[in-house]
Amino acid sequence: MKKSHEKSRAGLMAKANQNAPLLAAIVRENSFSKAAEILGVHQSAISHRVNLLEEALGFSLFERTTRQITPTAYGRILCAAAIEVMAVWDGAFDRLEKFENRGRCACRCHRRWR
Repeated sequence: MKKSHEKSRAGLMAKANQNAPLLAAIVRENSFSKAAEILGVHQSAISHRVNLLEEALGFSLFERTTRQITPTAYGRILCAAAIEVMAVWDGAFDRLEKFENRGRCACRCHRRWR
């Protein structure tokens, strides 16, 4: 039986998924500040969310210096997954737009024939 204080995989996956846009932006920009700018939040919010995620996971995702960040081995794995997740969502929204546009075209054609 699992103890209540043990980390649940589903809970960790939910936290990682929730932070996927953040992780993808950090890795893409190689900067917390630039990621914050892109996401429209303060740099301190990025740092705070990364710290919370690292605390929940039990390991560091990035090695930080005053001048640069470097993903750790764990960070490379999760950041790659975050980029993949964002690509999947992007593709899904592309398909939704195409579906929506198809419906609009069909309506317009239908109206023309009336």
